[in-house]
Amino acid sequence: MFYFLKVFVGFFLLFNTVPGCSNTTTEPSGSNIVATSDLDTVSKLVKDADKDTLILWDVDQTLITPNDSVLRPKWEQYLDQLLGGKKVMTNELGEKRYIFREILMKAPHSLINSQSVSLIEELQNMEIPVIAFTAAPGGKIGEIDSFLDWRIRELEEFGFQFGATFSNVDSIQLPKDPDKEFPPIYKSGVIITSLHEKGPVLTNFFKEINWVPKKVIFIDDKMSNLESVEQSLKDITQVLGIHYTAANDLPADLDEEMAKEQVDHFLRTNEWVSQSKLKNLIK
Repeated sequence: MFYFLKVFVGFFLLFNTVPGCSNTTTEPSGSNIVATSDLDTVSKLVKDADKDTLILWDVDQTLITPNDSVLRPKWEQYLDQLLGGKKVMTNELGEKRYIFREILMKAPHSLINSQSVSLIEELQNMEIPVIAFTAAPGGKIGEIDSFLDWRIRELEEFGFQFGATFSNVDSIQLPKDPDKEFPPIYKSGVIITSLHEKGPVLTNFFKEINWVPKKVIFIDDKMSNLESVEQSLKDITQVLGIHYTAANDLPADLDEEMAKEQVDHFLRTNEWVSQSKLKNLIK
């Protein structure tokens, strides 16, 4: 028998199980985090939304994923090792290089689930506010002057059109922490946090647009991001966090020596080459 999740704001919370979900957090404020790797389960949770609900989708490892195994979640620690623990490097001019993000920008990606495009379109057709919420640096990355503009184009190439939500809102620069290089920015249905914590960025965004939804549904592959949003909004609005782990279930067979050569080749040439092509290059 299927049970559906019901979240009630108040001092007490009734939380029933949805197939494919596990309840990881329950807050008296009406905030919850559930975990699932099943997009059908996500669909059931978000389709209970209305025009007073804001749905936010993370991008990397939530909507799209790199095709190369070494860039997938299973091998995150190994990739970090190959990069010497330095996802951000400094070049000979003293400038920061967001090397991990440069690699991701060069590496081919695919949809984690092809049905995500139609699900988001369906929500938009129901006039439910839906935007993307990504944590990457928002400024100049490698040869690209604006990663945010690049990300918007990338999402559109995959079929995601987030710009219809808040179409009357221009680009908004949000408060920047002193230790960060770039400020968080909202543009064309995408909030990019520029490596700031997601919860405070979202609360600052609500202040700027002078609107707080009655409910926020946030889908992300990282628990820390979900917890940040939940903590920041716990006294403001109802939150449902969905810890979407589908990327962890994708095939990720890896030839570690070839993966090392992929990373070394990128560091030497600024070119990302798939393992199959790299094997031909080094023959």
